[in-house]
Amino acid sequence: YNSCVIAFGATGCGKSHTIFGTNQDRGLLPRISETIFHNWNMEAGQQMLVKVSYLELYNEKARDLLKPEDPDNGKAASLEVREHPKAGIFVEGLTRSVASNAEEVLRLVDFGHKIRVVGSTNMNAHSSRSHAIVTLHLE
Repeated sequence: YNSCVIAFGATGCGKSHTIFGTNQDRGLLPRISETIFHNWNMEAGQQMLVKVSYLELYNEKARDLLKPEDPDNGKAASLEVREHPKAGIFVEGLTRSVASNAEEVLRLVDFGHKIRVVGSTNMNAHSSRSHAIVTLHLE
């Protein structure tokens, strides 16, 4: 199965809050992560692997938020979006980190969230200037 959640709207309208939330008021991603692992644990004998990827799109360039810098030159590598005839659209070289519970999913996303491109606008002093795509791959 595939599913997609998109938060769309003007600066300051609550897109990030809806997806990520806070510790006191959890957003969709923490709730979905907890549900995935809760339901998986309820299925006795069921094997599942959860991998997380976190991608930023900024100025028409893709950047891996789970591997922010190239160890050879200390700069963020620009990734290429490709299309495979059978697998469809994918980002070549994008990190997929294994998460064994919902807390690990959120830890990975928090790591990537801290290095996203932000800037100020008239509506929000810490507005993101990019688009972000968090993907949970269930295998």
